[in-house]
Amino acid sequence: MFAWQSWEARYALVLRTGSTLCLEMHLFHVHNGLRTPIPTLVFDIDVDKPVTLYRDGDGLNRKPLAIGLESQVLAAFNEPGFEAWGTFFTSHMYDAGVYPIEMLP
Repeated sequence: MFAWQSWEARYALVLRTGSTLCLEMHLFHVHNGLRTPIPTLVFDIDVDKPVTLYRDGDGLNRKPLAIGLESQVLAAFNEPGFEAWGTFFTSHMYDAGVYPIEMLP
């Protein structure tokens, strides 16, 4: 499955939903440094499902600095981006679905 996965830069937007059990992620193409108006992919992220962080790639075309969600594998551009997304997905994702943004650390 991962062998055919296309890797390209995308703009990501994470939104709350009407449920505290999931968040919604929108991925957009990037043209001239700006995101397109319509997302190319929208999917739910279950806040109770485990997230796997892959600092190094593997033999299945998984990029280094990848983040494995239940239904998607995403990759960061660089180490600071990987750390930020990794912290969000492993520490703050549940809180983001429950608390107003002002209450997050």
